[in-house]
Amino acid sequence: NLTIIGNAQSNQTSGKFAGGYELDGNGDYLSDENNIGALNGISIGGYDIGTFSAWVKRKGNSLSGYETVVQEGGNGLGYFLSANCNNNMIMFGVNTGVDILMANTTNSILNDGNWHLLTGVLDSSRSVIEIYVDGMLKNYTNATFSMNNPSRGIRIGGHSAVSPDGSTCDGNGGAVSSFNGTIDEVAIWN
Repeated sequence: NLTIIGNAQSNQTSGKFAGGYELDGNGDYLSDENNIGALNGISIGGYDIGTFSAWVKRKGNSLSGYETVVQEGGNGLGYFLSANCNNNMIMFGVNTGVDILMANTTNSILNDGNWHLLTGVLDSSRSVIEIYVDGMLKNYTNATFSMNNPSRGIRIGGHSAVSPDGSTCDGNGGAVSSFNGTIDEVAIWN
């Protein structure tokens, strides 16, 4: 159960498949206020493995330059899939609390007004982090990592700037994030 923060609107006809959530890029997001999370204990056979995926239709830039699609964790530890981390890049990765490890690619494709499937895969058994756009591998990073459970739950479409929230993609504890557009069919699995 996610809580609507700001002006996020559920629209049953605007999503890629039926309904989606519309966000205006100005502090709107959905939050797991109970901090239950999705990937708590994602270790499989001793390896950290997980996939984040969401359909997005971007309207434009957010006010802050930070556009979280889905994030579990906060500015010091967690996983993130971002359409913009104040750098015009689609990014997927993990903030281990020591390092920020990620794969990224330009977000210019998101400016065409069409739906796009963003997917990030992390697999420590293969020592790889991958970013896909519309099913095509765009980039990967070889990375060795181990994750503890994030202290913050899931946020879709953004996050607050109040610690321990903040930007998992660059560790900025003072950064507020809000996607400007529609997000649909968020999936997280291990």
